[in-house]
Amino acid sequence: MLINGQSLIQIIRDIERPYAQQEYDQRMTEGEPKADLGQRDDLTGDYLYLPPSLILPPSRNFWGEPYDHGFITEPDDPVNQKSLILSCICGITECWFLLAKITVSDEMVRWDDFQQFHRDWFYGGLAFTFERSQYDTAFNAVHL
Repeated sequence: MLINGQSLIQIIRDIERPYAQQEYDQRMTEGEPKADLGQRDDLTGDYLYLPPSLILPPSRNFWGEPYDHGFITEPDDPVNQKSLILSCICGITECWFLLAKITVSDEMVRWDDFQQFHRDWFYGGLAFTFERSQYDTAFNAVHL
């Protein structure tokens, strides 16, 4: 998936890199074996794009439908209103996943308030705004 000509996973990887490296360094300092941690950048952008069943119509995931992550959270937790954007490379979505709030109006679709469910990483106000007609056309034009 490209956004403005850039891979979404690469965009996320670049934002997550300092957080993942800091966590790695801290865990090494605390004595966690390197063999258990892997490489310093292993957590950075460790995602897969979602399967067509989760992104193409009739799915409503990329049109703002909240993702049922299956974890126990407070009913008013904002995470419960976010949509799934990327999933774990292991194939188990809930293992490691990225969420965002997707707001849809007649004129636009906006992705913002990104969140790595299992970490308190800050995505620096990352947001994408798409013209609604182009957004709908792009997703409806995909043929498998």
